[in-house]
Amino acid sequence: MEIHFAPIQGHTDAIYRAAFRKFFGGLDSFYTPFVRVERGVIRNKDLRELESGIGEGLDLIPQIIAGSAEEFRFLVNAVSRYGYRHIDVNMGCPFPLITGSGRGAGILAKPDKVKEVLDCVAEFPEIEFSLKVRVGYDSVEQLFALMPYLNTLPLRHLTVHPRTAKQQYKGEVYIDEFAKIYDCCTLALIYNGDLKSVTDIKRIVELFPNLKGVMIGRGLLENPMLAEGYMSGMALDIQEFRSRVQKFHALLLDEYSAVLQGERQLLTKMQTIWEYLRIPDADERCLKKMRKCTSLPKYLGLVGEYLK
Repeated sequence: MEIHFAPIQGHTDAIYRAAFRKFFGGLDSFYTPFVRVERGVIRNKDLRELESGIGEGLDLIPQIIAGSAEEFRFLVNAVSRYGYRHIDVNMGCPFPLITGSGRGAGILAKPDKVKEVLDCVAEFPEIEFSLKVRVGYDSVEQLFALMPYLNTLPLRHLTVHPRTAKQQYKGEVYIDEFAKIYDCCTLALIYNGDLKSVTDIKRIVELFPNLKGVMIGRGLLENPMLAEGYMSGMALDIQEFRSRVQKFHALLLDEYSAVLQGERQLLTKMQTIWEYLRIPDADERCLKKMRKCTSLPKYLGLVGEYLK
């Protein structure tokens, strides 16, 4: 039973991943936030992310997002130059700026485009590919209609988030639709979506016992001990959790201080951690002040108070 850390733009960069590995466990792999083409080139921050991830080991999987065969080839060639031999293809991003350009989950409404892009997998026999999708762009039937084609591809695994792109992260997941995919899929299958507790993971594994694994994003940002809690079967120790989060935060502060320019930039970056991360039974009023704080020394004082 594998547990994968989903990539989340603005959060799971190389510094975050390194700190996470140091203090938390239970994971089989991490993914980079997706690499994309803008105005004919790859963004510099994506290239820096690929380069900084080289030393992270075999559990780091770069993710790409493409809307055409040309973009796919360009991105695969660029990523593989850094030595990566497993690449994840994103056809699941739900954000309108991405889907409106025919990328991410937006491509699922155009089956011919899906095939144009994924037919290119055969051109790179030296690379292992995996695929992340939603059940559709604006209809839950779109992925199901593509399954006979996807089953013919030599994919390492298929990750499915059972919402449409139009839902983004709102509303119920379509478990019945995922069950249809599960029943007809001949690929190794990974479930993604709304896994925020050990109970959530257990429920999905019980419903779908032949899964290769699960992918978790926001749930791990909220509780970094979630994966190891599931794997160990042990209840969350609040004091242990608080202690590890203190060390995790301190390391992130040191590492981001070395690469970011000025107090304001550093403060803004550190505040993103608390968009999701929670300490059970801690003072929520203090958390709100941390998010709105405009002074780094004041922010650090509030963090100390929140984590005491």
